[in-house]
Amino acid sequence: MHINIISSLSLEERDKLSKVMREFNFCEVLRCMKKVNWKWGVKVPTLYELMSEAEKLLIEALNTLRIYESGGFRAEYKNNVLSLSFNIDYKES
Repeated sequence: MHINIISSLSLEERDKLSKVMREFNFCEVLRCMKKVNWKWGVKVPTLYELMSEAEKLLIEALNTLRIYESGGFRAEYKNNVLSLSFNIDYKES
């Protein structure tokens, strides 16, 4: 975890972050990425890299109340709910 940034979060925000990180199925995301050969740069990320990127996005969402997306992840903090999703395909018009 990013200790300096996390220490600036409230206890409630830290609990929300911890719960999402604990309950999100990163192994399933990695399995999916390997199956479709989804690379970040030149390689499929490791489990640690997936978790680290998701944590960064979640912290940014908590700190700014905005949506952050990167590498298939989408982190959002809205109406006091912190959420993380991994999207294979998304269309909007």
